[in-house]
Amino acid sequence: MNPSVIVWDLETVPDLGGFAAANDLVGKSDVEVREAIGDKFPKHIYHSIVCIGVSSRAASLITGPWTQSARPTWGKGQRRSSSPPSAIKSRS
Repeated sequence: MNPSVIVWDLETVPDLGGFAAANDLVGKSDVEVREAIGDKFPKHIYHSIVCIGVSSRAASLITGPWTQSARPTWGKGQRRSSSPPSAIKSRS
């Protein structure tokens, strides 16, 4: 079996609605919610994923060490011809 690695890259933005609901700020403006969050990085539970990137590499005696085998990316509101799990599975 050839060694391989998959690297995921999740791009997120603060989930203002989720933070507001959890901190009794429902009905407040986005500015007020952002002020309540402050300059600190919010806990991961208060983030929304806006982009998913994945890269897989595999070592092979034929193609050499660590060749790229897949690099799909999905963004919020953007969809490829297949959903991320089946697209990734089809490339493995």
